[in-house]
Amino acid sequence: MEPEEFARFVVDALDDLKSVNAVTLDVRDLTDVTDYLVIASGTSSRHVKSLASHVSVEAKKRDIHPLGMEGDDAGDWVAGKRISTTQLAGQLAAWQMSGDNYSILIGGPDGLSPSCLARADQCWSLSDLTLPHPLVRVLLAEQLYRAWTITVNHPYHRA
Repeated sequence: MEPEEFARFVVDALDDLKSVNAVTLDVRDLTDVTDYLVIASGTSSRHVKSLASHVSVEAKKRDIHPLGMEGDDAGDWVAGKRISTTQLAGQLAAWQMSGDNYSILIGGPDGLSPSCLARADQCWSLSDLTLPHPLVRVLLAEQLYRAWTITVNHPYHRA
């Protein structure tokens, strides 16, 4: 199945169970990891779990096996890729060399809006766990500091 056809299949499966605000983003020019992102909301955690399950079941009926799904058991999909501290250090170094300004947004309890996600250059997942938002700010600050120490060969990071 071609990527564009698969994205339509996912949207159709989400529409079967009346997802809210399903949006398909063409990211072919932005990343080599995927061609399209489909983002949708549900009316409750139970609805989101049903949506995730339905997409998975419909895909398997067509012999399509997702590489992975995150957050589906909690009913609040995590829309982001995992990155290591050393990968973050590389990203930080690239940001520093670019001379541009960057912002890092932390979603609230309901995440970020689809329009905000559509404007994002990157989307990270800090953990599969549900974390309190004040703790996420501290965790992110520590990880940025740790990444910086890697870029300047400081002994703080001992990996």
